[in-house]
Order: sequence, then structure tokens, then C-alpha cells
Amino acid sequence: MELRHYLVVFENAGEDGWGAYVPDLPGCTAGGASLDEAVKSAQKSIELWIAHANEVGDPIPPPSTEGLSLSVAVRA
Repeated sequence: MELRHYLVVFENAGEDGWGAYVPDLPGCTAGGASLDEAVKSAQKSIELWIAHANEVGDPIPPPSTEGLSLSVAVRA
């Protein structure tokens, strides 16, 4: 079994909680009331996405997306 690391993008949706998506796995999305819940949901979503791909014989794309958080100065 191979361990892969997929980038997950988390977006704050205000009162609606957090949304998440995995750029390398088309249609793989998740969400939660808190960031912690969204992280757990994203993990499960990735696992289900891969399980389904295996069931139907679809290829599982390798991770190819990377992310970086940059700091910039902004006048208030």
C-alpha cells in the first residue's frame, strides 16, 4: 500500500462553517461547522473517493498540487 499526500484547500464560509476541496481528485469536497470538523470530513471524503475509484476501475490521480501560504503587508 502506498501513502499519498493530497493538498486540501479549506475555505471559511462564515456562519456556514468551512468548505474544503481536493484539487487533484475531481469532485472530492467536504465541509464542517468548524475547521476541525472539515479536516475530519475531508479525510473521510478522500478515502471514499479513492474507494469508489477502485470499485469502478477508475485511475487514482497522483498528488500534483502544492500550496503555500504567503504573508503580505496590507494597510488597514
